[in-house]
Amino acid sequence: KIFTYNASATLNSKAKESEKEEFIQAAASYKGVNDAIKVMFLSVDLTHGDKIRSTNLFVPEDTGKIEEFLTLKSRTTGEKYSFPKGDGAYISEKTAKMLSVKEGDSVEIKRDDKKTVSVKIEKIVENYVFHYLFLSPELYKKLYGEEPVYNTLNLIYDKKIVDEPEMGEELLSYAGCSGISFVSELEKNIDRMLRVLDLITLVLIVAAGLLAFVVLYNLNSINILERKRELATLKVLGFYDTEVAAYVYRENLLLTAFGILAGLVFGTILHRYVIVTVEV
Repeated sequence: KIFTYNASATLNSKAKESEKEEFIQAAASYKGVNDAIKVMFLSVDLTHGDKIRSTNLFVPEDTGKIEEFLTLKSRTTGEKYSFPKGDGAYISEKTAKMLSVKEGDSVEIKRDDKKTVSVKIEKIVENYVFHYLFLSPELYKKLYGEEPVYNTLNLIYDKKIVDEPEMGEELLSYAGCSGISFVSELEKNIDRMLRVLDLITLVLIVAAGLLAFVVLYNLNSINILERKRELATLKVLGFYDTEVAAYVYRENLLLTAFGILAGLVFGTILHRYVIVTVEV
């Protein structure tokens, strides 16, 4: 729902410009492909204060049609944003959190081969996979004094028509292409990784359930053993077995109710802490 393109092809940096253009034309005209856009995609270091985070710089060639490939919006309000066109940049939410950046703050972009530049963060956008800084080509040119070098081609196609393995094999045969990745493969990899977490979670739930059963069983046994005389006195006073049992059960039910209420409050806090701690 955020990255709505289907595949991303990396242009071969060692290839001639004519070879790159040949590949771009072949990919854009491939049967089933509806649209393609060139993107500058590279790894940079973002710094804010004493914090640093490796981030992907994302600069599209055409900001007018990028909305077909990418949805930028606020996670909390759901408001959709147009791609940045002025002097501001957009940053992914988790990246902003790790850098302690808020809207209106500035971050420094560090690259090995270029000067360090500073850019103002205009919006913080929803994202879940990798870290991103979104810049317009105009702002990139203003910051670095040169045109962006587009090294990636993003593709949108009809999955019913395109056979991805066949497409990948054919496009990789061009000298202008050094690699191609499919969003569907990325989804499978993430699902596989999360399934491992599901297994760990299941083990923890079962172990916690067994522990709770043993603890509660022992507490009830101790409770009754310690109160033998009290319960015997109740029977002597004329209480039936069912009434004595109900006397004990009422206590258990009340303690259970209090336990559930406490669990809902403190369990929610603990759950949030655990999720933030183990997130990938």
